[in-house]
Amino acid sequence: MVKIVISDVTPAELAAVTNALAAAGREHHVVQIVWNQDEAAALLAELKQTQVRFLRLLVEWDGVLTSDALREGGETLRGSTGPITKAIARLAGRGEIREGLPAVFTSVYDPNNRAFQKVRAYRMDAATLAAFRSAFDQIDG
Repeated sequence: MVKIVISDVTPAELAAVTNALAAAGREHHVVQIVWNQDEAAALLAELKQTQVRFLRLLVEWDGVLTSDALREGGETLRGSTGPITKAIARLAGRGEIREGLPAVFTSVYDPNNRAFQKVRAYRMDAATLAAFRSAFDQIDG
């Protein structure tokens, strides 16, 4: 018996794979890896204040933060997102968080502007939002 792990697939790809397995009569389990409070807290502890402030705003805005709102608040986008990705890799490499966690947030672009892409907003999914909200509550005590 062989164990197969498939990661980083779209919902449509997941449906196609699970449908194919079901049609073949193969037993399968879908496990979605999501952030938990401890992993969120570990990431926040690893980040500099600029990135923590960015994630706090994203949580305070219930998981959708427009770049305009971020700029209006006097925040800059420079140095906010790249270090988060690098910190996740460092933590996973040290075994402090699980490998394969989904991105903390996704960038939303203007679909009508194909030439010069500027981030319109940042979005955090509900499960990740809950984990980071709990981590901030724990930090704020």
